[in-house]
Amino acid sequence: MGALDVGARGRAVTRGGFGVQPARLWDPASMGEADVLIAAPPMETACRKRHARQLWQVLRMMREGSFKAVVVEQTLRLRALESGQLFRDWVGEATAASFTVQAQNLFAPHYGSACARRRVYIVAVRADSPASFCFPRPTTLRHDLRSVLEPDYYRRGVRLRGGAFTALPQPKQQTQHCLRQVGWYAQGGRRYPVYSTQSYASTQTATGTGPGWTSGLYWVRGGVTRLTTLEVKRLMQMEDDVQLDSIEAVARRQLGMATPVGVARAIGFSLEAGRCHSRQSPG
Repeated sequence: MGALDVGARGRAVTRGGFGVQPARLWDPASMGEADVLIAAPPMETACRKRHARQLWQVLRMMREGSFKAVVVEQTLRLRALESGQLFRDWVGEATAASFTVQAQNLFAPHYGSACARRRVYIVAVRADSPASFCFPRPTTLRHDLRSVLEPDYYRRGVRLRGGAFTALPQPKQQTQHCLRQVGWYAQGGRRYPVYSTQSYASTQTATGTGPGWTSGLYWVRGGVTRLTTLEVKRLMQMEDDVQLDSIEAVARRQLGMATPVGVARAIGFSLEAGRCHSRQSPG
């Protein structure tokens, strides 16, 4: 919920194509016997009223629903807003609603993604639940951007033309966890960084401007290109046959607001492991 709760088109796609109820229209009965709620509400940095934020709508769902656990994904900026007071207030209200709250920054490549996506994940477990939770440890599996690229035939529509590419004397990469810049692409009086496919892709966003749009620019097989929708889908670790909206801008918004499957799976396994452990503990 939250990812498409902006605009009539987004709400229609959410309700009709995915069967997920936006927060503002949520009815507790629509969730049935669901044990876990996963939410990625927009950051809404310009929203000053707490209870108008979709993040606070998640609190309402926690109070009114019967979820045993709630997982919330947010950008790292959440902890910095209002000098951290916004985050502390949310945790305080979740605790008052009888949830035990933990939060940790997770890096998507540690869970099998080729996208350098860092997010803060908040996991709230109902205090009266016997289940415990520990954040998942990083895996040893690593992939770079080359692992998701389509053949050249399918990439013709995203290859850029009309600008000028200038290669760096040496690729620039601060650490192995950062993108590897190989040059600049100049167009319309501005220049944009171009990255290598031998490292991670940039964080995929819901909206974007410039030639890189939502995916960033990369040097692929002798040319500057952005990523195809299918490649972004693979970065988010979705199967190729997962259906998105037919309008590309809406599809990219869906992908930019999605949680990488590897991260969601790892958190889910940790929640299940905590529940199984609690069942086995002598009582």
